[in-house]
Amino acid sequence: MSRFKKILKWFHNISIVLVFLLLIVSMVYSYAMTRKVKHLSAEINSEITSLKAQGKPVCTLDLAGKVPDSENAAVIYEKAFEVISTSAADKDVDGIKRILGRKPIDSPELLAQARKTVGRYNKALVIADKASSRNKCRYHTNWEDGPLGVKFTYYADARRLASLATADAVLHAKDGRMSEAMQSIELVYRLSESLKDEPTLLGQLVRTACIAYAVRGLQRSLAYGSISGDQAKHLFNLLSRIDLAPGYALAADGERAMGLDDMALFRKSIESVNSYMIQVNACKEELWFVNEMQRNAELANLSYRTIKHRGLDADRKAPEYAILSAKICPWFPGAIKKRDTGTTVVHGDQILLALMAYKDRYGAYPASISELKSKLGWNLPTDPFSGSDFKYSRQGRGFIFYSIGDDLKDYGGKPWETFKYKHGDIVWKMDH
Repeated sequence: MSRFKKILKWFHNISIVLVFLLLIVSMVYSYAMTRKVKHLSAEINSEITSLKAQGKPVCTLDLAGKVPDSENAAVIYEKAFEVISTSAADKDVDGIKRILGRKPIDSPELLAQARKTVGRYNKALVIADKASSRNKCRYHTNWEDGPLGVKFTYYADARRLASLATADAVLHAKDGRMSEAMQSIELVYRLSESLKDEPTLLGQLVRTACIAYAVRGLQRSLAYGSISGDQAKHLFNLLSRIDLAPGYALAADGERAMGLDDMALFRKSIESVNSYMIQVNACKEELWFVNEMQRNAELANLSYRTIKHRGLDADRKAPEYAILSAKICPWFPGAIKKRDTGTTVVHGDQILLALMAYKDRYGAYPASISELKSKLGWNLPTDPFSGSDFKYSRQGRGFIFYSIGDDLKDYGGKPWETFKYKHGDIVWKMDH
């Protein structure tokens, strides 16, 4: 019996030691994790303080911009949006997109339907034309509701209006009213510029999409008729003022600010969770997000050509603990590719307008881009994807010129639409 008591006492003493050791380990672990959380939080606060010192937005509310209503084009644009912000209008405008295709409009029924739709919503175009005369524009947005509550309904409205105005331009050109067609094209470009200060990536992508409408409309319109050198120069000068790069840099800052609010909400939601590991991972995730968005901000200042040459376009996987960041952190190389595609089509349209002006002055198109530059005397842009002049050659009575596109490969002027995986060149072609 005494042997049994000794064994019990031994186990009792061992248990006390183990409990004591576990208590010590627990205290050390708690201390270490608390220090870890404080250290990571200090790093996060230091990064945010640095951003504030640089004048960068660090929360959604910082993105609010104020323009007096008397100067704000958005006040008038929003009235135009009211005319087309219905499900019926959405269906009607969607139905006229077919006339923006590359094939000529031969169907009388389609033409009649398009004219009827444009006429029905002509009031929106008239209002938007008044808005486009104002240089400042900040749409009214409920930034105070934070990243989860803010709404950007005007993005869809802007695209709808751009589609309507582009259709209006093509119809004018089809009927031989080239001056009116160019006015509608100009309206689309000015509408796209109303979004230049949007501090979101989506806003900048919508701006780029509106530019794509204008590009398509200009090419379709010029297929139906010619314009004077003065008309070409006027639109050329307007396009010269379009610079997409600052908007995407602004969007990088805006996405970071909204993401920081998302992170703050997440950290607040886990304050009551009794798990140091979850709190540490939340801090690590927020720090990773801040650093990743800083990388995006730096990428926004580079051309896609530079990004691709440096191998910075590879997809970056978020670490396992960055569950939220993986969803809210945008992949910026893809956005920069779209930005530079937008810049390319703007530059291409400037070349197209220069060629129209050259023909108006000399009666025929030039033999080369060099001749176009020397004789016309305009400051012609280059291809953003090659860094050199657009590839140009005469074809019969017309011409063809192209950009090598975002894969940076020259396909000899074969448009990307003819390739299964959308590889190819961005092409401008005129047969007359």
